[in-house]
Amino acid sequence: MTAEDMGKLSITSIGSLCLKPNLEERLAATTDLGRNDLWSSTDLYRQLSFLESHVRQAGKASGRAWIEAFLFRAPTMLSPEKFSPILRECDELHTFQMYNPSAFVVIQSRADNPSDDIPQAVRRMHECGKLLLKKVVRGALTNGRDWFFLLVKLNDDYDGATYKQSDVIQLQTTRSPDGQPQIHEPWPDLIADSRGC
Repeated sequence: MTAEDMGKLSITSIGSLCLKPNLEERLAATTDLGRNDLWSSTDLYRQLSFLESHVRQAGKASGRAWIEAFLFRAPTMLSPEKFSPILRECDELHTFQMYNPSAFVVIQSRADNPSDDIPQAVRRMHECGKLLLKKVVRGALTNGRDWFFLLVKLNDDYDGATYKQSDVIQLQTTRSPDGQPQIHEPWPDLIADSRGC
């Protein structure tokens, strides 16, 4: 899928997604959500540290382990009226339907550089929106470590769409002097709270 192919499908880019204002306040509130639940922010960081220590970085299965850590965190951050635990399949897309007029789709990148998969991801989100009869589809394209957030707005007749994309948000990790992985804040909380973009 290329930009030319997207033009043939009447799918056009209309700009970028940027981080919302008051990021520090939003992240502080996000970190507090689900503090006493399984998959609190602390649990997310523990899981990511475990993965950094024990899971190879390459391959579909390892990427999925990283993605699922974030997906487990999402329900503890949203109120029950905004999150439905229904997992839908849209041509291999893992879609969490929300009780609002949109859907959130997470697409695992198969490219070495996930940005190369953005046209394909937008096309698939467009198809998913048509299937679910959603005019707005929010989502992310990721290999588990590099995340691009996408917003696709379908035309009224579902024939064509416009989209926006974020810059890449990367997990930042280092090793302590004793070799233990350190996952740097606040990026995991920002990724888990996709409402930040």
